[in-house]
Amino acid sequence: MDAGPRYFIEVAKQGSFRAASDRLNVAASAISRQVKLLEEEFGAEFFQRSVKGIELTAAGEAFLSYAKGVEAERNRLRQNLDDLNNLKRGHVRISSIDGVVAGPLSDIIANFRGKHPGVTFDLRAMGTDAVIEDIRIGNADIGIAFHSPAREGVHVAHRVQDPLYAIVGISHHLAARDEITMAELAELPLALPDSTFGIRKLVDGWCVTQKLHLNVVLETNSIEALRGYARSGAGVTLLPFLSSRRDVETGMVKALRLDVKELRSSSVEVCVHADRLLPIAAEAFLKNLASLLVGESLDGEGAPI
Repeated sequence: MDAGPRYFIEVAKQGSFRAASDRLNVAASAISRQVKLLEEEFGAEFFQRSVKGIELTAAGEAFLSYAKGVEAERNRLRQNLDDLNNLKRGHVRISSIDGVVAGPLSDIIANFRGKHPGVTFDLRAMGTDAVIEDIRIGNADIGIAFHSPAREGVHVAHRVQDPLYAIVGISHHLAARDEITMAELAELPLALPDSTFGIRKLVDGWCVTQKLHLNVVLETNSIEALRGYARSGAGVTLLPFLSSRRDVETGMVKALRLDVKELRSSSVEVCVHADRLLPIAAEAFLKNLASLLVGESLDGEGAPI
């Protein structure tokens, strides 16, 4: 950035170019040249010689006030950039599928804010299509989607395996089992997310290829509603590991392994815009998010839960 205002302030403060030179450790000729350029730019003389050395003219007094403001803003910007680089502050916008919000994401945000309390978050829950669109149009810094389609302008920064399971309440008669076939599930009342969700696109796509019709009795845009349906024992839902882990760990539901490899090979994608740099805080959170989501992954195909 232009050093002219800073040099000018020091000359006015010291009352001579030589003293300013000593103070700034810059050649007096270089300081004089910068001041001359300022005078030419504004069409006024800022200093006049006197028996005491040099003194500010009326124009110089006016410019001094301006120059101090410029330096104050420069110092403020420098401090702000330092704060951002050291994560003393910042803001991260996240659009995520509901299942990850209800699963590990809130814990990951809390963990990050424990280390960087000056960083704030805006977190929106939605279906995969809406997540991808938010990233594409710049409404979010980071998107978390399930089985997302390729979209121009959207880059998958990380992919984490997140297999689908059949989820039943602990009181359901199927809770004694560890596996179930899709053919068996077709005979049972199912709760599934609506067609905006990656889960539904994956399941419907497979069913079309197999000419299998599912008995969907509850369709919803809420992962929490699906979890509640399963916990009630009224029927079965299909959810990924990250969406159902807490209920499994607390003993409220049982997760049954599916017999279809395509449904066990699903994944969560962490997405960013392909052509935009992330804000510093968002970039730091992205690295943290990826490592912790990987930590949630199951071994092999996902290791049974």
